[in-house]
Amino acid sequence: MAADPRLKLSNQQRVVKLAASTTKPFDKLSDQLVEKLGTSRMSEVVAKIGNSGEPRYKIINDYLNSL
Repeated sequence: MAADPRLKLSNQQRVVKLAASTTKPFDKLSDQLVEKLGTSRMSEVVAKIGNSGEPRYKIINDYLNSL
């Protein structure tokens, strides 16, 4: 069985996906999260995206894949 692709996003892939949805070409994931969502704290990011009870990395990766 193949691994779920939403579990396989590297930090660089996350930065690229966020950069594509904003106008700022930041190199750090935290800077991109602040630009897009107003915070880089993972608990606040998950709360803004919508906490579905899954692990944080799954919630964030699903959000990034939907951009």
